[in-house]
Amino acid sequence: MFKEVAGLNIDMSKFLLAIFAFPLLLLGQGTILAPLMQQKPSGALGTITFGTSAGSGAEPSGANSTATTSAFSLTAGQLLVCLARNAAQTADSLTVSDLANNTNWQSETAVVNTNGSLGMSQIFYSFTTNGNASETVTVTDNTASQDYFTLSCATASKSGSSWYLDAYPTPNTSAGSTTPTTNSFSTVQTKEIIFAWANGYGGQTWTAGTIGGTSATGSWTNGSGNADQMGEYIITTTAQSGITGTFSTSGNHPWVAYAISFYNQ
Repeated sequence: MFKEVAGLNIDMSKFLLAIFAFPLLLLGQGTILAPLMQQKPSGALGTITFGTSAGSGAEPSGANSTATTSAFSLTAGQLLVCLARNAAQTADSLTVSDLANNTNWQSETAVVNTNGSLGMSQIFYSFTTNGNASETVTVTDNTASQDYFTLSCATASKSGSSWYLDAYPTPNTSAGSTTPTTNSFSTVQTKEIIFAWANGYGGQTWTAGTIGGTSATGSWTNGSGNADQMGEYIITTTAQSGITGTFSTSGNHPWVAYAISFYNQ
């Protein structure tokens, strides 16, 4: 089939073949067509169920190069989220590993609060592909051994096929107060699990607060005695706008407060 365009005879069948073959040629040469390759799957949102929490225990005295959680049950496909903290006054290089050998760990940028020499903390998470009935997570400081090295983790299960990270506001830091509070954030989906976490000095009494004005569904501290971290969560049924997560502590001390949310479909 030929068509005359501006005085040229064009074989339309060959022209159309060239149009469709060109993207395949680019892929063969290592070019990624980002809009095509990075689309998320469509479909209904999956339900979310909180799993469990585990930590490394009360804030230790003395310098350590690692922190390891107590054992907990992990099922392949669960979400695994952790917060590590030590006394480093600069952002040391931390790496994470787990007994189930999940290799897809992601990390957010470390936060350092030098007020009162509180130290650094960092969020890690994995959309796990491996499980272990006696799972443990270890975070290693590759820069130096540090005082007050602690680690706290939590899990959640999904009904959908894949996990997605949604909100991660810049962590909020304070030189001192009794009400650790995350920065404001919003979520895009109706069904999400939102975690709020805070760390500060050990030896305080921590009390769970609210996320988006709703009392935390569940919470945990890292050790029942000299605890320096607390986590809490809610599972939403509507999209959230301009919300925060809150805690309260018995002492007026420096802190860092985090929020992070996930959904699945």
